Amino acid sequence: FFSSDNKHNKREMLTTTKRYSPEAIRGILVLSVSSVLFLYLTAWLLFLPFIDDDHHVRKFFFPGGTNRQLVTNVLTRIGGAMIGLCGATIGVAMVRKKER
Repeated sequence: FFSSDNKHNKREMLTTTKRYSPEAIRGILVLSVSSVLFLYLTAWLLFLPFIDDDHHVRKFFFPGGTNRQLVTNVLTRIGGAMIGLCGATIGVAMVRKKER
């Protein structure tokens, strides 16, 4: 069923390393940073109000408790930046495709 060439190709496929393009690396980096920021701000907004003021977990978050106006401003700015970056990325992709 399997020939020796096929086994050799499978072994070769396992040992090769995949090289990512700069766009893929940039995408992975942006996705990672935005995911960490989203999780941090979500925990800050949703869970911090239920944690005591003297609890050790509070030292990992912004001081002064949960300021709803600050959270709203931060989330709005991050959301606007993400929408702007997505729009710019789509625009650049459309222009590059039109040039081809």
